[in-house]
Amino acid sequence: PNCEPRFALRPMKLSRGINRYVAWRHLRGVRFRNGERRLKALLRITGDCLLDEITSSQVTSFLQGPKTSSVTWWAKYRALKTFFCHWMIRGEMHALPMPRPRSASPTPFKPFIYSAADLRRLLEVNDSKRHERPWRVDPITLRTVVLFLYGTGALISETLALAESDVDLQNDLVTLCRENRGSKRTIPIGPSIRSSISLYLASTAKR
Repeated sequence: PNCEPRFALRPMKLSRGINRYVAWRHLRGVRFRNGERRLKALLRITGDCLLDEITSSQVTSFLQGPKTSSVTWWAKYRALKTFFCHWMIRGEMHALPMPRPRSASPTPFKPFIYSAADLRRLLEVNDSKRHERPWRVDPITLRTVVLFLYGTGALISETLALAESDVDLQNDLVTLCRENRGSKRTIPIGPSIRSSISLYLASTAKR
């Protein structure tokens, strides 16, 4: 008997490859929002060609887009390489269309962590200037902001956009909003942050 398959598998196009790959990542609990955005940006440059027809020059053109920082270049490079490796392993591509990488990946960001002693000295300087004028920022406001940032890990933009309606002192919860994205998240706060916010609200109420 003839054992050949009745239908030959069609070569996969880029759009279908992206959709299936994104779904594969989602099934594994990965949100993959930025990766999906980068792959669809590549699709706009190459058109909906076959995966195996994508060239190194097309990938290079995508990587070297206008106003692309070194950090962004490497993020795009890693996203594409992982995507192409995924389909190469599954037989949809014969070779990786990746150009030679840049000489070195950017140095990872290393945050500076303030110790409790550092924070104490910072607040002492703030308190010592309380009776000096003029202020760029009211000392109690600056003190509240510093403690809130230190105690919650919130972004500066989230902290400065905080409204009194976002604070639930009864349940020790604060709702933070990212203005540029419109997304919100609710986080718990400890007794020291609750006390700091309460003092701030009492101070502003008097004025």
